[in-house]
Amino acid sequence: MRIFDLVHIHPSATKGTPSFFYLPAGVLGLLNELRAHGYSVAAINEPLEMAVDPSFKLERLLADYRAACYSIDIHWHEHLYGGVEVASAIKRLYPESLVIVGGMTASLFGSELLSSCPAIDIVVIGYGEHQLLEIVAGARQSRFKGRRVLITNKGPDGDIDSQDFVTDDFLLHADEYTQCSIHNWRRERDVNTFWLKNGQGCRGNCSFCGGVQGAQERIFGNRRVVRRSVQLVARDMIKLSRRGVARIALTHDISESRGSYWQGLHRLIRDSGESIGLYFEANRLPSRAYIESFSRTFDLRRSVIVLTPLCESETVRLRNGRRFGNEQLWECLADLKRCGVEHVLYFCSGIPFEDRAEQQRQTEFIREIQKATGCEFVFRTSLTLDPGSPMHRRPKRYGILRTLNSFDDYLRRCRLRSLGRSYDRFGYTLMPTDS
Repeated sequence: MRIFDLVHIHPSATKGTPSFFYLPAGVLGLLNELRAHGYSVAAINEPLEMAVDPSFKLERLLADYRAACYSIDIHWHEHLYGGVEVASAIKRLYPESLVIVGGMTASLFGSELLSSCPAIDIVVIGYGEHQLLEIVAGARQSRFKGRRVLITNKGPDGDIDSQDFVTDDFLLHADEYTQCSIHNWRRERDVNTFWLKNGQGCRGNCSFCGGVQGAQERIFGNRRVVRRSVQLVARDMIKLSRRGVARIALTHDISESRGSYWQGLHRLIRDSGESIGLYFEANRLPSRAYIESFSRTFDLRRSVIVLTPLCESETVRLRNGRRFGNEQLWECLADLKRCGVEHVLYFCSGIPFEDRAEQQRQTEFIREIQKATGCEFVFRTSLTLDPGSPMHRRPKRYGILRTLNSFDDYLRRCRLRSLGRSYDRFGYTLMPTDS
């Protein structure tokens, strides 16, 4: 049996089936902070373990991973039921150990998690770096024995530049983790990818997103985007490239940063001589100058920029939080094509304020883009109502009727999906428009 101070578990979104493989990028920073203070840690990615070994059972593995504390990320609502089930499995094996959960969804539903899941001892609301250190230190002294508590930390928690978001040798099957996409794992994946945290916070308030500025402020007390230093992001990218990572995915859009920031980062990457692929999702449209610099800096065979126009209608797009017009979009697409930068576009079905005529125009607009640009990857995806999103908090303002309202609703949804039964896929319906 291996003994640790803390074992972290990333739960599968669907019990018994591997799904939603990506850990929140900040988890590595949290666990490395513990290690820097002398604590022993391990991390298990449940969906990855299921994919690598179809006979995998979490309880069987945990029997060899004993710890004073077990932490579980319930960051995205998709992991709610899986996280609760993992907590219960831990408590059955190790009733004296502390079970800790955290993340955005855990922060939104902290008191409900404590009241509905006796296996959970502590919910950390907001940032967790200092809190996790105190909990692990307290576990050694039995300070939390018999207590079930919420611990809240709103506001900056330490220096983001002091944290290590790259070292992952404590993660079981760390190499295989770079071969994951969000939905699956493939050993022979052409381009292995590592998600690197390069900032925290958000500056926008898109209607559908649970991680917008308003949610960041309510959960973390953070109203702005905090970016890691150019030198450290470049250092980490170079380190990952030399480790054999072909594509680095950044958590935050660098194209919307100050010119001096992204220019400095690009310069350091070029000076390194490393061939690095880069992936990021743009909140706005990257400028022509940015795209041209991107094409000179990164390995274009392995690089992707994701754009999210949402819809064809500029008015509907603006009301949902995306502040650019179609003329700007066409110019950006032309620049991407001219510079040979692979790009992916996401449109949405079921977006607020869009009537049937606009839905039809969106379909025609997508065809027009594909014909004009040759872009192979244009997706039209449905939305699921994120807890904490503007749509969820102000449904009348966005013209929707919520069917996912409470913690119990989200937990039931995830449970039914895990059982292979019919479940509420979207969480809302659009109210009829006047047009």
